Amino acid sequence: MDKKKYSDQEYIEGFLKNKLQTTDNFYKLNYPLVKNLVTNMHGVNADVDDVMQEGMLSLVQAISRKGFILTGSLSNYFFTICKNVWLNCLKRNKYYPGTYSKHNYNDRVSYIETSERTNEQRLLLFDECFKSLDYLCQQVIEMWLQKIPYNEIADQLKIVSTGAVRNRKYICDAKLSKLI
Repeated sequence: MDKKKYSDQEYIEGFLKNKLQTTDNFYKLNYPLVKNLVTNMHGVNADVDDVMQEGMLSLVQAISRKGFILTGSLSNYFFTICKNVWLNCLKRNKYYPGTYSKHNYNDRVSYIETSERTNEQRLLLFDECFKSLDYLCQQVIEMWLQKIPYNEIADQLKIVSTGAVRNRKYICDAKLSKLI
């Protein structure tokens, strides 16, 4: 590894001029920080490599934009990019840190498949319990889930007031929760 420590401006110029030595140095300097971030948030080494690649690409694109101004350190800026890349990856895969403790890819796939089956079972249970509610409860909950305002629900279902609709929704939610 190149032992020379470059300034942020030298790194930026190296990226813009596509200098392999400078970009390689920046990559190696920041790899441990990103690896720590990703592995602490249930990623694996392959994830670290992907995040680094996407982060480097985003960094170069940002630097290349006209009017780019660096207000902090380049390493901190890059770390923030990588953090956002990893969080977006977790969101995209509907996986959030802390939901399971396995670290290898096969376990993650297994977790996602199990999670999908569990979600299907939950939906079936919810549907079964929902259908056992009285008609008015079904209507109130259904309209609320469609984000229809309480005053419109009151008008359509001929309920006295919006307060009565809120109260009815609370009671219906409690019934549904008890059934589930």
